[in-house]
Amino acid sequence: PISLLPQAYPLSEFRRAVSLASPFDVLVDRISRDGNFLKEALDDVRGVDEYTGKLLDLYEEIYLGEKNGKGDDWGSLSSFLLQQS
Repeated sequence: PISLLPQAYPLSEFRRAVSLASPFDVLVDRISRDGNFLKEALDDVRGVDEYTGKLLDLYEEIYLGEKNGKGDDWGSLSSFLLQQS
């Protein structure tokens, strides 16, 4: 957010931001799907920021299957939850 109160914003800059939104979304999506890159890029942060470290632990466990040997537990969980409702 630029500010908490409404502010005038140049239309040309707004259009520029809108034109960059889609490529930026693609970039974020591709980065989020590259587990090895994320691990490598954020590994140094793990020791400094506890929250990010926990997020990385979860990511490794769920998507990379590094903690429990398999990464498909969420499929079983969602099936269980659907049966309970």
